[in-house]
Amino acid sequence: MDTGHLADIGSLNQTWQPIAQAGITEPPVFAFSHQFLARQSESVLYTVGTVQDLAIKYLTSKGDVELRPWWSNYGCMFTEHLMIKLHYEWFKSTQVKAAQWEAQLRADVASYYASEESASTSDDAVDTKETTSSSLSEKESYLAILMLSLRQIIASNVPTIHEDYRNATIFQKEISSDGKINTVDVIYPALPFYHYANPNMLRHLLEPVFEYQENGFYDSYGKFAMHDIGRWYPHAIGYDSNAKEDEPMPVEECGNMIIMAYAYYKAACNVNYLEQHYRILRQRVEYLVEYSLYPEHQTTTGKRSTPYSKQQSPLTHRNQTTSTTRWPTRPT
Repeated sequence: MDTGHLADIGSLNQTWQPIAQAGITEPPVFAFSHQFLARQSESVLYTVGTVQDLAIKYLTSKGDVELRPWWSNYGCMFTEHLMIKLHYEWFKSTQVKAAQWEAQLRADVASYYASEESASTSDDAVDTKETTSSSLSEKESYLAILMLSLRQIIASNVPTIHEDYRNATIFQKEISSDGKINTVDVIYPALPFYHYANPNMLRHLLEPVFEYQENGFYDSYGKFAMHDIGRWYPHAIGYDSNAKEDEPMPVEECGNMIIMAYAYYKAACNVNYLEQHYRILRQRVEYLVEYSLYPEHQTTTGKRSTPYSKQQSPLTHRNQTTSTTRWPTRPT
């Protein structure tokens, strides 16, 4: 790129300089220009992104397979060029849909606070006044938290084509801590969002967790639920059962899986889902019946660095709260 040409002439000279050329040590630079002429108001859309052609390495009953991203499906965008083309063609309609979704969330939050206020007495009514620490009311702050939460949840998910080439699976990278994949106690706090937005997303997220264990890859600890299905994203290949490199949280993860499976069933009215995973869910229930009151040596989300016996998880400890963000109920 000749920056002098842009400064002198006002346009780019469409040149290309190979990165390997002698003397170039900096990362590549791309330049784009748009001529606004004398118009008083105009906008131009530029998009920066990355493409993962092979998204996830996944251990199945047939061995390790490379899963492709969902957008590369024949029924979706298929090629990078078509994806880019459709991105610009769909941009405005997508903006409209996003605005409609946000408006619905705002309406649901307002409805939630209205019902809370009408049900409360004057002594314990919900306080929606401004506080000294923020210029936002409680309702506005709550909405802001939900908006930030949904962006973080969606951004951590990677939809892929299942190995059967018919169904979707979603893989979630554990962020702000390490690179584990589909961590059960990370999916669980996001349960209210999936229940509110689209319960099928929860099913696609849990499918690899169920599938891995139902294929017998967690036999040494088969009586309780896994913590995650891989130590380093994007390698969803589990753990060597002899190495014991995983991070078992038996009571917590068993409870999480049971609650999430039941939540999906209730939201989708899909009894076949429970029938499909009945055997492994029954094992989790049996484990909780035996160990939830007096847990074995293990960690929990709240005390992950200090494993010891009799440690109760946030699910069983009455005085310990979880980090789950409360979402309003969407009208059906």
